[in-house]
Amino acid sequence: VKIDPADRAVVLDGLHRAATEDGGTSADVFKGFPKTYTDNLYGKTGTVERQPNPDQAWYACFVKDGSKPIVVVVTVERGGFGAETAAPAARLILSQWFDVKNREFKTGSDQSN
Repeated sequence: VKIDPADRAVVLDGLHRAATEDGGTSADVFKGFPKTYTDNLYGKTGTVERQPNPDQAWYACFVKDGSKPIVVVVTVERGGFGAETAAPAARLILSQWFDVKNREFKTGSDQSN
């Protein structure tokens, strides 16, 4: 896909800020995660409403790590908001991938939904 480099930079900046900056949709999930990885973390939460079913949680992220890059996409049927279940599940996957010792399920807030 051809994307203007300036437009691509804006999108990547937004994804990085959503995952790491105070008020970002998944920033509270990644608080305490090693800075080595959060400096290169990009992600976005999502919630699917399919009435009459409970909400379905989504999270997509990637880490641009020179030696172990990774893309993670998580969906949780009836999982509520993306920050509450899908993003924490992605954090667990990233913890395993990067051998981060703290593998606690860290629930995020639903502040953005």
